[in-house]
Amino acid sequence: MQEFSFENQSAEIKRYADQFDYEVVQTYSDTGRTGVTLRHRKGLNKLLSDVLSGDARFEAILVYDISRWGRFQDDNEAGHYEFLCRRAGIAVHYCAEPFLNDNSLSSGLLKSLKRVMAKEYSREMGVKVYAGQERIARLGFKIGGIPGFGLRRIMVSKDGKYKGRLGDGDRKSLATDRVKLALGPAKEIQCVRRMFSMALLGMSSGEIARVLNKQSRTSEGSALWTTDAVRAILTHPKYTGSSVWGQRCEKLHAPSISMPRQNWIVCPGAFPGLIDVNSFEQVQRNLKRYASDRFWSDEEILAKLRHLWARKGKLSEWLIDNTTGMPTYSTIQARFGSLRRAYDLIGYRAYETTAAACIKKAQMFQLRNKLIQEIRALFPYEVIDRLPGKLRPILRLDNGTIACVRVCLARVVRKTIIWEFSTSQAENGFWTLLARSNIEANGVHSMYLLPPRRWASFYRFKGDPVWLTDGIRLKHLTDLPTAITRSVKREGVLTA
Repeated sequence: MQEFSFENQSAEIKRYADQFDYEVVQTYSDTGRTGVTLRHRKGLNKLLSDVLSGDARFEAILVYDISRWGRFQDDNEAGHYEFLCRRAGIAVHYCAEPFLNDNSLSSGLLKSLKRVMAKEYSREMGVKVYAGQERIARLGFKIGGIPGFGLRRIMVSKDGKYKGRLGDGDRKSLATDRVKLALGPAKEIQCVRRMFSMALLGMSSGEIARVLNKQSRTSEGSALWTTDAVRAILTHPKYTGSSVWGQRCEKLHAPSISMPRQNWIVCPGAFPGLIDVNSFEQVQRNLKRYASDRFWSDEEILAKLRHLWARKGKLSEWLIDNTTGMPTYSTIQARFGSLRRAYDLIGYRAYETTAAACIKKAQMFQLRNKLIQEIRALFPYEVIDRLPGKLRPILRLDNGTIACVRVCLARVVRKTIIWEFSTSQAENGFWTLLARSNIEANGVHSMYLLPPRRWASFYRFKGDPVWLTDGIRLKHLTDLPTAITRSVKREGVLTA
């Protein structure tokens, strides 16, 4: 919350430049970004890139102080970046430090000490912030994250007075305000309570998901229920009215890890619950008993696949997931590595069209993952998220815009290139980054940014249909943020 830090630093650098007769020809900044890791530092990355590529059109770099390189947890990292600049023939000056950066013994000692102090500052600040968040969580307030199906977020003042309901992407208005969970729409509440009722009767998460889907009860984003989505609700203490925090930990931008259940911060009675505590605990016992009763061996799973094949005359992912008493497709995949491997073990040979579809699906996944990796590398501080209960990735940008990523695979039909792709109804309200593959399906032919629209479930097209030209064609992924900004202004739509 250093509101004037950037302006103060700029003023000090200008004073230093005037004093030593330097002309500032370019500025690199990382306003409001953490200095713990390099991947979040767009300005520093650009500076190093210009220096190492030889494109730098300056002879010196003016840095406010030692800590501006970063508060890296390895204090040698900041020294390494300074060395790269000096090796390229560009001097580095520290404008607010009481010593000259002249490579003397005293200069080296002071720089090493300051780098250690910068690292320790970040560590101590992290401890203080975590302690503050833990205290707020123990009072029953929510700290970040989505509320979950059947629940909503509300904003309250520091003395607990209700100030309003928060929608998706909304933030509290004052730093002293707090966020709490509250009951959501009656339709969602009824659905959650029905899940727990069925679980109390001994039904598994997969069976509950099948019942809800048959009754046309949808999850968040109008998506179908999955076993994992149902289980996530049935096992989460928040549905008893408890505020839960600390399920995962990511300190100093280290990899996120799951925390043991005994380390969670749980505040019972923080808001009205959807299910009583005794019923919740009974559901946990039922789920645990069901899991132990249904822990199939490899041979039992293969026997069930053979039996289903004999009854239906065929096998498919949809058929497996929608047959009572069968292990789910994800269970089979986790056990044998792939569904195809399980088919081979029971002697089932899928039709050639099915095999081709599997290959096509794998190509689409590979190309989309490659695209996502490139986007992550170009825009490391854009958030990669996923739809509830789905594996399809989406992009949530800094300005709140959400864009889904779709890949159209190409194939040749009578010497004409045809592109095909399927959609999810849960993505109708999002912007779309649509990538058309080349013939080999190993690269991108063209990319378009398309505004929100109501999509059909499947598209097959050739050339450039009208709906495709409604969007903006991107020459390169680096054009994505600019294209989204232009499109949002043009359409007057912001999905958050």
